[in-house]
Amino acid sequence: MNTHLTGIDAIIIVVYLVVLLGVGWLFSHRQTSLKEYFLAGRSMGWLVVLLSIFATGFSAIAYVGSPGVAYEYDLMYFSMMLNMPLVALVILFVLMPFFYKLGFYTAYQYLERRFDLKTRSMASGLFLLLRGFLTATGIYAASIVLTGITGWPQIVSILIIGVITTIYTAMGGIKAVMINDNIQFCIVNTGALIALAIMFSRIDGGLGEVLRVAADGGRLRMFDWSFHLYGGEYATNDSWNCIFGIFFANLAMFGIDQTIIQRNLTCKSYKTNIKVIIWTPIICMVLSFVFYFIGTVIYAFYQQFPDRISPDIPGDHVFIHFILSEMPAGLRGLMVTAIFAAAMSVLSSALNSLATVTIVDFVQRFKQGDALGAASAIVSAKALTCFWGLFATGMAVAWVYMGGLRSVLENAINIGNFFSGPLLGMFLAGMLFRRFSANGAFYGAILGFLLVCWSEFAPALFSALGWAMPAPIQLTTGIHPFWYGALGFFGTWLAGWLISLFEPAPADVAGLVVGDVVNAAAMEEALGRSPSHAAEPVAAAD
Repeated sequence: MNTHLTGIDAIIIVVYLVVLLGVGWLFSHRQTSLKEYFLAGRSMGWLVVLLSIFATGFSAIAYVGSPGVAYEYDLMYFSMMLNMPLVALVILFVLMPFFYKLGFYTAYQYLERRFDLKTRSMASGLFLLLRGFLTATGIYAASIVLTGITGWPQIVSILIIGVITTIYTAMGGIKAVMINDNIQFCIVNTGALIALAIMFSRIDGGLGEVLRVAADGGRLRMFDWSFHLYGGEYATNDSWNCIFGIFFANLAMFGIDQTIIQRNLTCKSYKTNIKVIIWTPIICMVLSFVFYFIGTVIYAFYQQFPDRISPDIPGDHVFIHFILSEMPAGLRGLMVTAIFAAAMSVLSSALNSLATVTIVDFVQRFKQGDALGAASAIVSAKALTCFWGLFATGMAVAWVYMGGLRSVLENAINIGNFFSGPLLGMFLAGMLFRRFSANGAFYGAILGFLLVCWSEFAPALFSALGWAMPAPIQLTTGIHPFWYGALGFFGTWLAGWLISLFEPAPADVAGLVVGDVVNAAAMEEALGRSPSHAAEPVAAAD
């Protein structure tokens, strides 16, 4: 059983890395403004944007974590994608009309226009924390692959992945990132289909045997309608948690996360963007099922050949073990490249978006005097891309020193749920309710976030202080992490609404609440400016 890369495997990997850097270098000479660097001049077609979104969404976390969870447990996590049609409807009819037609660079510019500067700044800050930690998780997941292949220390693997991706992202801007995303999308999904074909060719009995073995092992369970409001272990997961609890995290990810929004805003027109939104849930559910089902098939394979794998191997390492031990030379290199592609696509996308939010929502917004000139703005954007690359890489290294992550997929889900609720609550409160005030949104989001923190950390706090927790208070803690998004969302709404009742109604929300966004001309009249100039202060850099 060969578990090492051959010369042809190494060549495939090196060629792939050279192509990525080449694309970054090619586009490094074509940036004349921040609009070009961050939004590709709003010139991208719908298919390029769509594939870029999925290259971003299906990172090494999905490539490594999804098969690992399905191998260890079942298909329950796939049901988290079943709420995507509803997510797409909310994005299509509520969120995206504001972001696109108002001409914004970041989603958080809407919050200043609707509420005030402090609300925008807090939302931008929460995004930076959320995406920074998720990016670190993606690097960590990919480092598992490189370490398993080479035997290098995991920290060395993290540094290689982080540095290479940061370089080509900083050089080429969003257009280079999206072109590379499309290359990576093709590699990732070709690799997944090849892996499935090889697995079926090695299993006696084909698909029928896979389903029989998986059913006997409980690996086909996808729905469980018992309800577990408390807990956090996999045994407490159920369909209510996965479908309805995760709805808020999915809506936040696809609807207000700058990493996804920024790709939508590169479309040539709003009509082009509508195609992207309509196709998103379809492809999302198909690809998710493929990656989870890979874990199911691997389980059946090793049930037939139990001597080919250690019973103690962690779930996150199972797919990598199969690639290195069962796939032939050449294809092994392609599969390793696919996992690199999955990691680097989400890392590059996140770094560009982190830089966008930092420069648009902080540097440009708070800079005294004139806005940055185009040349200096692009230099600043590239420097900030490098900064966030160092941050995410450093965080992944820190996790190694802290003992690692038990499951990269669960870690990513929990991080998303922790921050998504208050963020989503601010946006939808502003878009749906005229009466919601700026202080209501700001302090409501703080209280919503503190509510999530209380549920997570209160038991440890009471324990550290040596206090007994009264039974009524216990009911407010230990809530399943999949409901953190809902907890933060409704906590933000409830607290914000109560605060808003004691304040004057907002005076000017024309064009900023659902029902007022009819078309671009109506918004121009309502706002007293053209949507093409609505993205101040960045427009000054164009």
